[in-house]
Amino acid sequence: MDDNFAIRATALYSQSRALRLLLMDGRVDPSVYDNDAFGVAIDNDDIISVKLLHQDQRVVPTDNRAFALACVMSSSQLISQLLFDSRVDPSVHDNQALDNFIEWYSENLLNHDPIRLLKILLQDSRVDPSFGQSTEVSFPFSECKYHFK
Repeated sequence: MDDNFAIRATALYSQSRALRLLLMDGRVDPSVYDNDAFGVAIDNDDIISVKLLHQDQRVVPTDNRAFALACVMSSSQLISQLLFDSRVDPSVHDNQALDNFIEWYSENLLNHDPIRLLKILLQDSRVDPSFGQSTEVSFPFSECKYHFK
């Protein structure tokens, strides 16, 4: 399989049945190109493909900042699924996941419920909501307190 194109294409086109077959073939490496197939499945919010790739021990979910991408592109269901894996650290790269979330939230670019996602992120003790206090990014956490009751 040249450059493992087949597995990357199945992730791109959400072909979970084909992806499952490819993952069973030892000649296929789902971690090629910095876990590109995993990142593509996350970008597509394809929960089945993400789960299949995530279960493969060759895939390292934090290599390509996939979790940070998930926080702006994916459903809260997919994010919750990723956080169950101890290999996923939502605080990697200086809390990039929360930083991405805040940036996209402030620009109204999120496709999903931002309060639900914020709750999921803040439930993980590794996420530091006080990060970047000296940066220009400003997030109105005080507005969210009413949603956490």
